[in-house]
Amino acid sequence: MSFLAGRPPTASAFGLFGKKIEIGKVSVDGTYSDGHRTKVVNLTAGKFSRTPDCFLVCASSTAPGAVQEVTISSPSASQFTIELARSNDTITTAMYAVISEEEPHQFRAGQIPTADELNGFEYVIQHGDIRLDNGAQPSGQTYYRFSGDITFDNQFEETPVVFANAISRVPEGDNGMIEVTASNVTTTGFTVYSARRNTTGHRVNWVAIGRRPGGAGFYKGLIPRGRRLEELGLNRKVAIGNIQMADNEPENGVRRFTQTVQLPRGVFKATPHIVTATNSTVPWVNQRESTINDDTPSQFDIMTARNNTAAHRNYWLAVGD
Repeated sequence: MSFLAGRPPTASAFGLFGKKIEIGKVSVDGTYSDGHRTKVVNLTAGKFSRTPDCFLVCASSTAPGAVQEVTISSPSASQFTIELARSNDTITTAMYAVISEEEPHQFRAGQIPTADELNGFEYVIQHGDIRLDNGAQPSGQTYYRFSGDITFDNQFEETPVVFANAISRVPEGDNGMIEVTASNVTTTGFTVYSARRNTTGHRVNWVAIGRRPGGAGFYKGLIPRGRRLEELGLNRKVAIGNIQMADNEPENGVRRFTQTVQLPRGVFKATPHIVTATNSTVPWVNQRESTINDDTPSQFDIMTARNNTAAHRNYWLAVGD
Protein backbone atom coordinates (compact mmCIF):
# COMPACT_ATOMS: atom_id res chain seq x y z
CA MET A 1 0.00 0.00 0.00
CA SER A 2 1.25 3.51 -0.85
CA PHE A 3 0.20 6.58 1.12
CA LEU A 4 -1.21 9.61 -0.67
CA ALA A 5 1.36 12.39 -0.97
CA GLY A 6 1.03 15.04 1.75
CA ARG A 7 -1.85 13.29 3.46
CA PRO A 8 -1.48 12.05 7.06
CA PRO A 9 -2.54 8.36 7.15
CA THR A 10 -4.97 7.07 9.75
CA ALA A 11 -4.35 4.30 12.28
CA SER A 12 -5.89 1.53 10.16
CA ALA A 13 -2.93 1.85 7.76
CA PHE A 14 -0.20 1.14 10.30
CA GLY A 15 -0.20 -2.64 10.46
CA LEU A 16 1.01 -3.80 13.86
CA PHE A 17 0.76 -0.29 15.32
CA GLY A 18 -1.90 -0.14 18.04
CA LYS A 19 -1.67 -3.85 18.87
CA LYS A 20 -0.05 -5.34 21.95
CA ILE A 21 2.90 -7.51 20.94
CA GLU A 22 5.49 -9.70 22.57
CA ILE A 23 8.18 -11.61 20.66
CA GLY A 24 11.06 -13.82 21.66
CA LYS A 25 12.87 -17.11 21.26
CA VAL A 26 13.41 -19.91 23.76
CA SER A 27 15.17 -23.24 24.03
CA VAL A 28 12.46 -25.91 24.17
CA ASP A 29 14.32 -27.96 26.76
CA GLY A 30 11.62 -29.77 28.75
CA THR A 31 11.96 -33.51 29.37
CA TYR A 32 11.91 -35.53 26.11
CA SER A 33 8.82 -37.74 26.41
CA ASP A 34 6.56 -39.40 23.80
CA GLY A 35 8.71 -37.85 21.07
CA HIS A 36 8.42 -34.22 22.11
CA ARG A 37 9.57 -31.54 24.55
CA THR A 38 7.69 -28.62 26.10
CA LYS A 39 8.57 -25.13 27.27
CA VAL A 40 6.39 -22.76 29.30
CA VAL A 41 6.80 -19.15 28.13
CA ASN A 42 5.95 -16.51 30.73
CA LEU A 43 4.70 -13.27 29.17
CA THR A 44 5.51 -9.82 30.54
CA ALA A 45 3.46 -9.37 33.70
CA GLY A 46 0.42 -7.17 33.14
CA LYS A 47 0.96 -6.60 29.39
CA PHE A 48 -2.12 -8.54 28.30
CA SER A 49 -5.42 -8.17 30.16
CA ARG A 50 -6.98 -11.19 28.42
CA THR A 51 -5.87 -14.16 26.34
CA PRO A 52 -4.30 -12.67 23.18
CA ASP A 53 -5.86 -13.14 19.74
CA CYS A 54 -2.86 -14.68 18.01
CA PHE A 55 0.04 -16.95 18.98
CA LEU A 56 2.71 -17.85 16.41
CA VAL A 57 5.63 -20.26 16.73
CA CYS A 58 8.39 -21.54 14.44
CA ALA A 59 11.27 -23.94 15.10
CA SER A 60 14.77 -22.61 14.45
CA SER A 61 16.27 -25.59 12.65
CA THR A 62 17.88 -26.73 9.41
CA ALA A 63 16.24 -30.14 9.72
CA PRO A 64 12.47 -30.20 9.12
CA GLY A 65 11.42 -33.82 9.05
CA ALA A 66 13.59 -34.47 12.09
CA VAL A 67 11.67 -31.54 13.57
CA GLN A 68 8.22 -32.98 12.99
CA GLU A 69 5.79 -30.40 14.36
CA VAL A 70 5.66 -27.44 16.74
CA THR A 71 2.44 -26.21 18.34
CA ILE A 72 1.29 -24.05 21.24
CA SER A 73 -0.98 -25.01 24.13
CA SER A 74 -2.54 -23.59 27.32
CA PRO A 75 -2.68 -19.98 26.05
CA SER A 76 -3.54 -17.30 28.61
CA ALA A 77 -2.86 -13.63 29.35
CA SER A 78 0.23 -14.55 31.37
CA GLN A 79 1.82 -17.55 29.65
CA PHE A 80 1.57 -20.33 27.09
CA THR A 81 3.38 -23.58 26.32
CA ILE A 82 5.41 -24.46 23.24
CA GLU A 83 5.15 -28.16 22.27
CA LEU A 84 7.87 -29.39 19.89
CA ALA A 85 8.00 -32.90 18.41
CA ARG A 86 11.25 -34.25 17.05
CA SER A 87 12.43 -37.70 15.92
CA ASN A 88 15.42 -37.44 18.25
CA ASP A 89 16.06 -35.77 21.60
CA THR A 90 18.04 -32.79 20.26
CA ILE A 91 17.04 -29.61 22.12
CA THR A 92 15.65 -27.09 19.62
CA THR A 93 15.11 -23.31 19.76
CA ALA A 94 11.70 -21.90 18.87
CA MET A 95 10.70 -18.33 17.95
CA TYR A 96 7.35 -16.94 19.04
CA ALA A 97 5.08 -13.91 18.71
CA VAL A 98 1.97 -13.05 20.73
CA ILE A 99 -0.36 -10.36 19.35
CA SER A 100 -3.57 -8.89 20.78
CA GLU A 101 -6.08 -6.26 19.70
CA GLU A 102 -7.44 -5.56 23.14
CA GLU A 103 -8.47 -2.05 24.14
CA PRO A 104 -7.32 0.60 24.87
CA HIS A 105 -4.28 0.05 22.67
CA GLN A 106 -6.18 -0.68 19.48
CA PHE A 107 -6.33 2.57 17.48
CA ARG A 108 -9.56 3.00 15.57
CA ALA A 109 -9.89 3.47 11.83
CA GLY A 110 -9.80 7.17 10.98
CA GLN A 111 -7.67 8.13 13.96
CA ILE A 112 -4.42 9.95 13.07
CA PRO A 113 -1.52 8.80 15.29
CA THR A 114 0.86 11.47 16.56
CA ALA A 115 4.64 11.39 16.27
CA ASP A 116 4.89 10.61 19.99
CA GLU A 117 2.59 7.62 19.63
CA LEU A 118 4.53 6.26 16.67
CA ASN A 119 7.82 6.81 18.49
CA GLY A 120 6.51 4.73 21.36
CA PHE A 121 5.81 1.74 19.09
CA GLU A 122 8.93 -0.36 18.63
CA TYR A 123 7.89 -3.17 16.28
CA VAL A 124 8.35 -3.49 12.54
CA ILE A 125 7.22 -6.23 10.20
CA GLN A 126 8.30 -7.56 6.79
CA HIS A 127 6.75 -10.31 4.71
CA GLY A 128 7.07 -12.26 1.48
CA ASP A 129 7.08 -15.68 -0.12
CA ILE A 130 9.53 -17.99 -1.85
CA ARG A 131 9.20 -20.92 -4.24
CA LEU A 132 11.03 -24.06 -3.10
CA ASP A 133 11.97 -26.70 -5.69
CA ASN A 134 14.62 -29.40 -6.10
CA GLY A 135 14.15 -31.20 -2.81
CA ALA A 136 16.78 -33.74 -1.75
CA GLN A 137 16.16 -36.92 0.21
CA PRO A 138 18.20 -37.18 3.42
CA SER A 139 20.01 -40.48 3.81
CA GLY A 140 17.78 -43.19 5.22
CA GLN A 141 14.63 -41.02 5.22
CA THR A 142 11.34 -41.31 3.35
CA TYR A 143 10.83 -37.55 2.92
CA TYR A 144 12.48 -34.77 0.90
CA ARG A 145 13.98 -31.57 2.27
CA PHE A 146 13.88 -28.18 0.50
CA SER A 147 15.55 -24.85 1.33
CA GLY A 148 15.82 -21.27 0.10
CA ASP A 149 17.55 -18.06 1.15
CA ILE A 150 15.58 -14.86 1.84
CA THR A 151 16.98 -11.32 2.03
CA PHE A 152 14.89 -8.67 3.79
CA ASP A 153 14.03 -5.53 1.81
CA ASN A 154 15.19 -3.45 4.77
CA GLN A 155 17.68 -4.40 7.46
CA PHE A 156 16.23 -4.85 10.95
CA GLU A 157 17.89 -3.04 13.84
CA GLU A 158 17.69 -6.21 15.94
CA THR A 159 17.47 -9.85 14.86
CA PRO A 160 13.77 -10.55 14.20
CA VAL A 161 11.65 -13.62 14.82
CA VAL A 162 10.48 -15.43 11.70
CA PHE A 163 7.40 -17.54 10.90
CA ALA A 164 6.72 -19.59 7.77
CA ASN A 165 3.98 -21.79 6.30
CA ALA A 166 3.63 -23.72 3.07
CA ILE A 167 0.91 -22.98 0.53
CA SER A 168 -0.46 -26.47 -0.02
CA ARG A 169 -3.70 -28.46 0.09
CA VAL A 170 -1.90 -31.55 1.45
CA PRO A 171 -0.76 -31.09 5.05
CA GLU A 172 0.92 -34.42 5.90
CA GLY A 173 -0.34 -37.80 4.67
CA ASP A 174 1.23 -39.97 1.99
CA ASN A 175 2.34 -37.06 -0.23
CA GLY A 176 1.98 -34.04 2.02
CA MET A 177 3.91 -31.35 3.84
CA ILE A 178 5.62 -32.37 7.08
CA GLU A 179 7.05 -29.15 8.53
CA VAL A 180 8.54 -25.73 7.69
CA THR A 181 11.37 -24.26 9.77
CA ALA A 182 13.74 -21.29 9.63
CA SER A 183 17.41 -20.94 10.50
CA ASN A 184 20.38 -18.59 10.22
CA VAL A 185 18.13 -15.64 11.08
CA THR A 186 20.01 -12.31 11.05
CA THR A 187 19.05 -8.65 10.66
CA THR A 188 19.39 -9.03 6.87
CA GLY A 189 17.70 -12.35 6.13
CA PHE A 190 17.32 -16.05 6.88
CA THR A 191 17.07 -19.51 5.32
CA VAL A 192 13.73 -21.31 5.15
CA TYR A 193 13.54 -25.11 5.13
CA SER A 194 10.65 -27.46 4.42
CA ALA A 195 10.07 -31.20 4.35
CA ARG A 196 7.42 -33.15 2.44
CA ARG A 197 6.70 -36.71 1.37
CA ASN A 198 7.45 -36.18 -2.33
CA THR A 199 9.47 -33.87 -4.61
CA THR A 200 6.64 -31.50 -5.53
CA GLY A 201 7.76 -27.86 -5.43
CA HIS A 202 5.73 -25.45 -3.30
CA ARG A 203 5.46 -21.83 -2.19
CA VAL A 204 6.20 -20.79 1.37
CA ASN A 205 4.86 -17.61 3.00
CA TRP A 206 7.04 -15.90 5.60
CA VAL A 207 6.64 -13.06 8.09
CA ALA A 208 9.42 -11.45 10.14
CA ILE A 209 8.78 -9.25 13.20
CA GLY A 210 11.54 -7.27 14.88
CA ARG A 211 12.05 -4.50 17.42
CA ARG A 212 13.11 -0.95 16.60
CA PRO A 213 14.38 0.38 19.96
CA GLY A 214 13.29 3.97 20.43
CA GLY A 215 10.50 3.77 17.88
CA ALA A 216 10.27 5.65 14.60
CA GLY A 217 12.29 8.73 15.52
CA PHE A 218 9.81 11.42 14.45
CA TYR A 219 10.19 14.97 15.75
CA LYS A 220 7.88 15.71 18.67
CA GLY A 221 4.60 17.28 17.54
CA LEU A 222 5.10 16.35 13.89
CA ILE A 223 2.18 14.90 11.90
CA PRO A 224 3.83 11.90 10.15
CA ARG A 225 3.51 11.90 6.35
CA GLY A 226 3.51 9.20 3.70
CA ARG A 227 6.98 8.69 2.23
CA ARG A 228 8.81 8.51 5.55
CA LEU A 229 6.18 6.11 6.91
CA GLU A 230 6.70 3.83 3.91
CA GLU A 231 10.47 3.93 4.41
CA LEU A 232 9.90 2.74 7.98
CA GLY A 233 7.63 -0.07 6.85
CA LEU A 234 4.59 1.45 8.56
CA ASN A 235 2.45 1.05 5.45
CA ARG A 236 1.78 -2.64 6.11
CA LYS A 237 -1.78 -3.90 6.48
CA VAL A 238 -2.24 -6.55 9.18
CA ALA A 239 -5.11 -8.80 10.27
CA ILE A 240 -5.02 -11.42 13.02
CA GLY A 241 -7.40 -13.99 14.43
CA ASN A 242 -8.07 -17.60 15.34
CA ILE A 243 -10.57 -20.22 14.24
CA GLN A 244 -11.82 -23.59 15.43
CA MET A 245 -10.90 -26.49 13.09
CA ALA A 246 -13.69 -29.07 13.15
CA ASP A 247 -14.77 -30.14 9.62
CA ASN A 248 -12.61 -33.05 8.46
CA GLU A 249 -12.46 -36.04 6.15
CA PRO A 250 -10.08 -38.99 5.67
CA GLU A 251 -7.40 -38.52 3.03
CA ASN A 252 -4.06 -40.24 2.41
CA GLY A 253 -3.83 -41.87 5.81
CA VAL A 254 -4.77 -38.85 7.98
CA ARG A 255 -7.79 -36.73 8.83
CA ARG A 256 -7.66 -33.46 6.87
CA PHE A 257 -9.37 -30.42 8.39
CA THR A 258 -10.34 -27.34 6.35
CA GLN A 259 -11.77 -23.99 7.49
CA THR A 260 -12.25 -20.86 5.39
CA VAL A 261 -11.23 -17.57 7.02
CA GLN A 262 -12.87 -14.35 5.81
CA LEU A 263 -10.43 -11.43 5.93
CA PRO A 264 -11.64 -7.95 6.97
CA ARG A 265 -13.51 -6.45 4.03
CA GLY A 266 -11.51 -4.07 1.87
CA VAL A 267 -8.28 -4.22 3.90
CA PHE A 268 -6.11 -6.06 1.37
CA LYS A 269 -5.96 -5.01 -2.29
CA ALA A 270 -3.67 -7.94 -3.17
CA THR A 271 -3.33 -11.39 -1.64
CA PRO A 272 -1.54 -11.03 1.72
CA HIS A 273 1.10 -13.35 3.13
CA ILE A 274 -0.46 -15.57 5.80
CA VAL A 275 1.13 -17.69 8.52
CA THR A 276 -0.59 -19.92 11.07
CA ALA A 277 0.01 -21.98 14.22
CA THR A 278 -2.00 -24.75 15.90
CA ASN A 279 -3.15 -25.08 19.50
CA SER A 280 -2.44 -28.70 20.49
CA THR A 281 -0.76 -30.61 23.31
CA VAL A 282 0.12 -33.59 21.11
CA PRO A 283 2.30 -32.51 18.16
CA TRP A 284 3.04 -35.30 15.68
CA VAL A 285 1.55 -38.15 17.75
CA ASN A 286 -1.88 -36.68 16.94
CA GLN A 287 -1.46 -33.18 15.48
CA ARG A 288 0.39 -32.80 12.17
CA GLU A 289 1.22 -29.89 9.87
CA SER A 290 -0.95 -26.85 9.08
CA THR A 291 -0.88 -25.14 5.66
CA ILE A 292 -2.56 -22.30 3.76
CA ASN A 293 -4.54 -22.83 0.56
CA ASP A 294 -6.76 -20.88 -1.88
CA ASP A 295 -5.49 -17.54 -0.55
CA THR A 296 -7.02 -14.36 -2.02
CA PRO A 297 -7.34 -10.70 -0.87
CA SER A 298 -10.67 -11.53 0.80
CA GLN A 299 -10.27 -15.03 2.25
CA PHE A 300 -8.09 -18.12 2.60
CA ASP A 301 -8.29 -21.72 3.78
CA ILE A 302 -6.41 -23.14 6.74
CA MET A 303 -5.76 -26.87 6.30
CA THR A 304 -4.48 -29.13 9.05
CA ALA A 305 -3.79 -32.85 9.37
CA ARG A 306 -4.39 -35.00 12.40
CA ASN A 307 -4.43 -38.69 13.30
CA ASN A 308 -7.92 -38.43 14.79
CA THR A 309 -11.06 -36.29 14.49
CA ALA A 310 -10.49 -34.05 17.54
CA ALA A 311 -11.28 -30.37 16.91
CA HIS A 312 -8.48 -27.86 17.51
CA ARG A 313 -7.83 -24.13 17.17
CA ASN A 314 -5.54 -22.38 14.69
CA TYR A 315 -4.13 -18.86 15.02
CA TRP A 316 -3.34 -16.77 11.93
CA LEU A 317 -1.64 -13.55 10.87
CA ALA A 318 -2.11 -11.92 7.44
CA VAL A 319 0.25 -9.17 6.23
CA GLY A 320 0.07 -7.10 3.03
CA ASP A 321 1.17 -3.72 1.64
